[in-house]
Amino acid sequence: MKHYSGIDLSTETSHVYVVGTDGRKVGSTCVDTTPAAIAAALESYGPVERAAIETGRMTPSVALGLRELGVAIVCIDTRQAH
Repeated sequence: MKHYSGIDLSTETSHVYVVGTDGRKVGSTCVDTTPAAIAAALESYGPVERAAIETGRMTPSVALGLRELGVAIVCIDTRQAH
């Protein structure tokens, strides 16, 4: 089954949520706000098809770091997401 993730960034720690294709929660965890910690959390749930991250001042460095680690990341503006 494919998994998808939503990442809620904060300055020190971030919440990583993972759901399956049916929309059911696979798991969630709180990790340090570093690309390596977030990527490791995602890997613990198996292959993640795509992860979404909210726009903000932390987004550029984290998103670029995750892309360098091979994570398919999409940045979204939460005020425009449906």
